[in-house]
Amino acid sequence: IFIGLIVLMRLGFVRQVSLFLSFVISGVVTLALMRSESLITVTSMGYVIAIITAGLLSGGWSALVLALINLLCLGGLHYTAVQGITQSQPLTQNDLTTFGGIFLLSAYLLALASRSITEALENARKNERAQLEANQKLRNLQASLEQRVEDRTRALATSTEVSRRLSTILDQKHLVEEVVQQVKDSFDYYHAHIYLF
Repeated sequence: IFIGLIVLMRLGFVRQVSLFLSFVISGVVTLALMRSESLITVTSMGYVIAIITAGLLSGGWSALVLALINLLCLGGLHYTAVQGITQSQPLTQNDLTTFGGIFLLSAYLLALASRSITEALENARKNERAQLEANQKLRNLQASLEQRVEDRTRALATSTEVSRRLSTILDQKHLVEEVVQQVKDSFDYYHAHIYLF
């Protein structure tokens, strides 16, 4: 049975398996109480363990449902003890009320904790998504800045090279033609022109 439950959990049925496990725990506790001499034993607190299991693993509503079912089981055991069907000593009204209060309070507190944990997880997921988006924007900005620096460096190197070449030309006509050609070639311009007056 437990291997099957583990396989189902691996397939994604975690809440259903957890709820089933909680019901199994409640069933075992009920059977143990049916065979005991008194309904007021440490075994009856096994119901609280089942409620906690349901609340932590399946969510708050599961704990409340299981608390009510466990209270009904305990009430049924009390009824069978009063009727003489089982040999257990029946509960007093005070004991039944105490167990009901413990069960419902445990379920309520677990529901609050479950809701709080769910909200905290959702906030953490939102923060993670926001952080990932911010990181992506930073990477894009970094790439853009690196490209701009590379373009400017290339432009400066080109300007430096053009200046070096042109500084060796002494003839004005040849200098103007060479400047135009160097600007076109270096900066990939379609057309460059210098007007002299």
